[in-house]
Amino acid sequence: MKIFRIPLSAVLLLLCSNAFVYAQLRPQDQALFDAIANHNAQQVEDALDQGANTEARLPAGSGVLTFATPLIAAAQHGFPEALQMLLDHHAKIEATDQFGDTALAEAAESYNSHAVKILLDAHANLEVRTFGACHIDNSDYQETPLMDAACLGSADVVKVLLDYGASTEAKDNHGHNALFLAMRAGKADVVQLLLARSASATAIPEEARRPFVQANTLFKAAQSDADMKAVLALYEQAVEQAPRFADAWYNQSLAQEKAGDYANAEISMKNFQMLEPGGTTDRATLDRIYALEASAEKARQQASFNETAGSVRNIIGGYTLYKFFVMQRQDRTGCSLNEAVAGQCYVFPSDQYGYSDHDGSPIGAQAAVTTDSDHVILTLGTQRFCMPPSVVNYAIGNPQVHWNDRNEPGLTDCNVPPGDVRVLTFAFKPIALDGQKSTERSALSGTRSIVAVKCPNPECSPIDISIYWLKP
Repeated sequence: MKIFRIPLSAVLLLLCSNAFVYAQLRPQDQALFDAIANHNAQQVEDALDQGANTEARLPAGSGVLTFATPLIAAAQHGFPEALQMLLDHHAKIEATDQFGDTALAEAAESYNSHAVKILLDAHANLEVRTFGACHIDNSDYQETPLMDAACLGSADVVKVLLDYGASTEAKDNHGHNALFLAMRAGKADVVQLLLARSASATAIPEEARRPFVQANTLFKAAQSDADMKAVLALYEQAVEQAPRFADAWYNQSLAQEKAGDYANAEISMKNFQMLEPGGTTDRATLDRIYALEASAEKARQQASFNETAGSVRNIIGGYTLYKFFVMQRQDRTGCSLNEAVAGQCYVFPSDQYGYSDHDGSPIGAQAAVTTDSDHVILTLGTQRFCMPPSVVNYAIGNPQVHWNDRNEPGLTDCNVPPGDVRVLTFAFKPIALDGQKSTERSALSGTRSIVAVKCPNPECSPIDISIYWLKP
């Protein structure tokens, strides 16, 4: 029997990097950006006293803050104290980052009304046009700060912007005003604010009534998915042209429900409820919203399961389970958590599930992914693991395994009741153990491995670390 020792640290690697990437910045300028990122007002003041440049730019490689000035960075971080200090040092209030966003645009997206107020008191351009937060594709929607805050649902920011005179009638370059953007996003608190502040309802324009009537006609005869797509496009035109068109929202909700888009059907029905006199207390409307809420939640859950299962299939697609390893003491008894951390346990090629014969020679077995009503199920030969999507998504998002000792319910053997087996970690790794060598681990081209760390409830001693090597 070939065995080899491997410390847990070689299997479970900690991810710990949140630092900005800096280059070509003077020390005092870097210190200023650091202080802003850390929300440390004293360090901001110190950096400015040491001559930090208020117009310094974060270089390429700094993530979403690339080419931001300190003022823009402070706005994005929602740091009002830093904003005030930078403005007192004459920072340029209309400077833009790589997206053309100003400090006010960033503050409007940071949900920080205090930051917005400071910039407006310093005479920031209230109607500045930027790339925006509300766009649904990669095109530039030329949005105002009010539009941004409206679609994000930042009611406090919206109120401040309205108090300072932001235009409710301004439209982006797709013809959407702040009210429509908030309604489309289902931001009820913001919608109520904008309805109270914007112009009173007027007659429905022909540009809205025409697609509304056309949609009603086609809806009655719709048979296919293509038919419903055309109907929904027409209803969308109607509400874009007239966001206060209650009947259009109602009929759009019916069409979205028929198309299986329950989440947007719920939003559309709530918009109708806010627009229709008596809608907030109408029994039929309330009951329809409750029904849509239940259908939307069920659809969201199923979509999460399907998406997670698809992600796992993409990872293991075309792979065959080639060998199975388990971490135990040298006498093949259970390995405790402390022993594993201390590197006192060994990785054994296993023959107990038929994945390798007694001398460690590999025998192929298929890996498969299915779902049931509660879990994503990963089958590795005769082993079956039942996993909530959160466990799988964590494993996929942390391919260099992040050791997690929270001892929360998660991965279970499918035949074991939930709670009887708890998970520490379940992870997909782009490395595999080579049972033929005495090295701790080796990067094997063209392979993946799956690490499952389990422990009995309620104690995590002994633990069971299983390592599956998937080979194309």
